[in-house]
Amino acid sequence: MKGLSGLGRGRTADSIVSIAAITSLALGIGAATAIFTLVNSLILRPIPVANPERLVTITTAEATPRGHTEQYRYVTFDAIRRRVEKPLATYRHVSVTARLDVAQGDSGAR
Repeated sequence: MKGLSGLGRGRTADSIVSIAAITSLALGIGAATAIFTLVNSLILRPIPVANPERLVTITTAEATPRGHTEQYRYVTFDAIRRRVEKPLATYRHVSVTARLDVAQGDSGAR
């Protein structure tokens, strides 16, 4: 009888390992699918315009001290738009930086 009770405990441990492995695989596949869907929709798919090869970017020649080109004010964009006979569109690139300040003497660990 001792052998049979040990067999039951071994199967329980094997079941837990199997469930953990299947759960890990499912989460990994789900995460990879989500990332691919995002990359595909933002980068791999062509831009939905009639002639994407005719798209241009207009920027200023000077760079700011941080290395970025200056953005046009709407008044400047509107003046360019009135002089060009083709439709124009605009977008604004926004760069965000997150920063965590830790008080002096505080290691951040709790």
